[in-house]
Formats: sequence, C-alpha cells, structure tokens
Amino acid sequence: MTSKSTWMRGLIAALTALFLLAPSLSANAVVTPLAKSLDVLAVDTTEVQFSLVANAESLTPMLSIQLATDYSFAAPVVNQSVAWNQPLDNQDHEFVVSVADLNQDTLYFARAVLATSVGTHYSEMLAFRTLPPVGIVINEGATHTNATDVSVVANAPVGALAVELSNSATFTAVVQEAINEPLPWTLATVASGETATVYARFLLAGDATSATFTADIVFDDVAPTLSGLLTERLGSTLIANQIGTDAHSDVMRLEYGYAAKSVSRPYSEELEFSLTALPEFNQSPASTKISV
Repeated sequence: MTSKSTWMRGLIAALTALFLLAPSLSANAVVTPLAKSLDVLAVDTTEVQFSLVANAESLTPMLSIQLATDYSFAAPVVNQSVAWNQPLDNQDHEFVVSVADLNQDTLYFARAVLATSVGTHYSEMLAFRTLPPVGIVINEGATHTNATDVSVVANAPVGALAVELSNSATFTAVVQEAINEPLPWTLATVASGETATVYARFLLAGDATSATFTADIVFDDVAPTLSGLLTERLGSTLIANQIGTDAHSDVMRLEYGYAAKSVSRPYSEELEFSLTALPEFNQSPASTKISV
C-alpha cells in the first residue's frame, strides 16, 4: 500500500511538473514567419498585379516582391518593398501589390521575400509573361510573303471581346473574329513588290471600339535568280562565287549544301569556307559537289 501511494505521488508530481513546464516551452518555441503564397491576379503589357499572403508571427517584418528574367534570381530586375500596414500578430494577412514599368512581351519569374529577426523566407516561385504591344502581327512579323493567304495574330488590349479585320482603312468590308491565335486572313490583291496593309480594331465592353491598328507586309511572288556558281581552292580555303538577284526582296542569305549538309551565310558574291570545317572537300576536293 505504501509502495502504491509513493508511485501515485511520483506520477502526480511528474504530471504537475510537465504542466508547469508546458507554458515555458510554448513561450520559447521558435516561430517561423512565412510568405505563404504569391499569385498573379492580372497581367498587362507593362504591369502585373499580385495577391500575396504572409504571416510575420508577431515579429517586425520586411516584405518585398522580387522579379527576375532568370529563374536563378542571380540579378533581380525588380525588388519592390511591400508596406506591412497590418497588425503584428500570428495571423495570415493578404496584400494586393502592383508592379509597373515592366518590359512588354517578356517572361518574368517572381517570388515574395519575408525577412524578420529569425531569418528570411521565400515563397514558391512563379512565372508569367507580360502581354505584347496592342495591335496585329502578320506572319509572325515577316516583311515579305509570296502568298496572299497569311496568318494574323491579334494582340488585344485587356478586356477586348473581339477583333475586326479589314483590308480597308474605312472598314467597308469587315470580318469579325474571336481573339484567337492565329487568325487566317487573305490580303487584298496587289502587284508583286507592293505593300499590303491589314487594319484592325478591337471591340470593347459597352459597344466601345478601340483605335485602329495596322500591319504591313510586302507581297512578292517573283523568285530570286542565281547565276555563276564557281568554286576554287586556295590553300586551306574554298572560294564560292555566286551572283544572286531578287526583284523585290533582295537576296539576304545563301544556303550552300554539300554531302547532305548545309551552311547558311549572309549573302556575298564571294563566300569563303575553311576546309577544316568542310572535311568532305578537304578529303576529295575533285569529286565532291556543292549546291546552292
């Protein structure tokens, strides 16, 4: 009986000590401030809006958003402070933050940074791309086309409902399209060497219409001509002479082929190749053929 009473008294003492010690352990526990989430709410051509949730765990915080064009964040292009303006408690708080003056049509990586006296915490990284300039692009920005059937990409302003395309500035003949990529379009018939223009305007909420945007492309269905391909070997160099002419586009590059390989170079009437880069010619210069 005495042994049992002693055991019970020991158990009660141990539980009492644990109970008395628990508040002390809780008070000294290490808290972890967190930048919990970073989400994109809206993206425009030069601006992005974020929703940021953070918990400073009652510590004085320094909160910011970093943007970089490299996912390693070796050289952030934006490090924008976010004013806390919230109670210093252990609750989650949401912030809506806008970052402006960004480059158009650019891929950015973003993360939130929360620094306190116990360390620094980073949110998960996210990626977004700013919108390209409002307007239209023909054949991915090509300067010439040899067909009247082309592809038009409509880079719409935020909130646009549809786009109207026309080959006339007066929009006398209009085709209305949903904003998709790409949109098939047929250019107005023009002579080879002439410029065709496509006109666009965007339909906005409330029956409003945007300003008119245009894009040009030169129609050219006359093929270039090549003449006088001559080659000669001078020591370790192969000289290829080729004269190229084009009525409307000019010759920009020549592609030389040899032994199922090809080399594309800026146009020059006299093009030099190192034989060390052309082993087929170096091994059998008399029989290897070159084409252009």
